[in-house]
This record gives sequence, C-alpha cells and structure tokens, in this order.
Amino acid sequence: MIGRFALIFLLSFSCFSQEKLLVKDRALFRIEKQVFFKEAFSVWLKDWSQLKCLGRSSFLLRSMGISSKDFQLMNETLDVAESRNLTESEKNSIERGITLVKFILYGQTQNIQADTKLPSSFSCLENKKSPPIELVVRAEVLLRNKFKSDATKRDKEDQKRAKAFIESINKAKNHEVYL
Repeated sequence: MIGRFALIFLLSFSCFSQEKLLVKDRALFRIEKQVFFKEAFSVWLKDWSQLKCLGRSSFLLRSMGISSKDFQLMNETLDVAESRNLTESEKNSIERGITLVKFILYGQTQNIQADTKLPSSFSCLENKKSPPIELVVRAEVLLRNKFKSDATKRDKEDQKRAKAFIESINKAKNHEVYL
C-alpha cells in the first residue's frame, strides 16, 4: 500500500549496476485523488507562517480556528511524525491544515472577484508574495465575498456562517491522512 509508507524513488543506472537514490519524500495526506507530500507541503507551511503579520484580521483563519502558530506546529509535527505517534493536539492541527487545503482547492474552482477590499493589515503581505500566500489570500477574498458584512457587530454571526460553509466543504471532499 503505497500511501501508508514513505515514497522513495529510485533510479537504476545500468552502467554502474547500482541503484542511486534521487528523491526521498513522504506522502502526508490525500484529498480526493490528489496526494500531498512532505517536501512540498513544508514549503507551503513555511510561507504560511508569514501570515502571523495579519494577527486576528484574517476572516478565513479565524473562521477555521487557525492561528499563525498552527503553521509552525504543523511543520514540527511533520518532522516528529516519523519517529513517534502524534498527540491528539498534533492530529487536530494537521486536520485544520487539511481543511485549509480543501478550502483552497474549492476556491480554485470558483470565480473570485479580485476587487474585494481587504483590511489594511493585509498590506504586510505585499513583500511576501508567493503562490502559497496567494492561495490563502484568494481563499480569504472568496470567504469575505460570501459572508463578511461591513458591520463589525455582525462579525461573530458572519464567522459562524463562514465556519459552517467551510465545514460543509470539508465534509464534501474525502481525505485520508498517512501519518
């Protein structure tokens, strides 16, 4: 069963009659038919750790119950997952990350209006543009367009509706964790 074990790609060089290791990576989880590997996902987590400059202004991260510290914890969790069983807290952290990825995948299928005004706190990401950051910003815009009202007193209500929507997407997309 390939998904339950680290994937190791080997290339045989017949002229040397030895096998040479080219790439070593580990499958972390699968969403629908797409498999996510440790090497690539660690890069995403590293970039996402830069979201800490947003504080609590990200409607998406608040609705998902994700703090900027979660990205660092997820990265550390991936490192220790090979040597020991994960704690319940670590498993929950990974599940929140998977839910974020599911929502990002959903967002990629949607027509998102780019003219949505984000809070000024998002300007801290101007110099930190990367594909993983852009994916989160795009998901933020999608969620704000759908659920965020202008009235700050309705924030809790908006957040509840957004959380229910995210949870429905999470349940609609199958996933399997290989850790």
